[in-house]
Amino acid sequence: MGETKRSIERNIPVIVRDQQESARPGLRWKRMSIQWGRVLLIAFLMELVLLAIAIPLNLSGKSRVALYVVPPMALIATFAFTMWLGRGIASKLALHGVLVGIAGTLMYVGLTRGSPEPWQYVLANALKVVGGAAGGIVLARRRHAATN
Repeated sequence: MGETKRSIERNIPVIVRDQQESARPGLRWKRMSIQWGRVLLIAFLMELVLLAIAIPLNLSGKSRVALYVVPPMALIATFAFTMWLGRGIASKLALHGVLVGIAGTLMYVGLTRGSPEPWQYVLANALKVVGGAAGGIVLARRRHAATN
């Protein structure tokens, strides 16, 4: 019978299977290596920056300007926060970056309660995923270059 252990790093339950229980001898489920706390922190901070840009523009009557400022800022902010706070991520940096973008998008959708948005904001949400992935890839390449 399998036993449940707690990972030392993040106190996440981990399931380890015995050889008798497994269809393939020696199969062990590895602990989840996604650092969800860091992913959510980066996404939250990125969303705060984007809101700090969009809200004043919309309140000052320049909502048309916000439509063209927010999408590139979504890419830049996600990339920058992933590069800055993603340094502490142990592995799977590109995956973590993509998850940052997805988490930020889900936060925005929750904040707006899923109301219809202009195509520029849909593009901004897609650019969050691209920016996070790019930040993760750059971090991975830097880490690989530093170890070689």
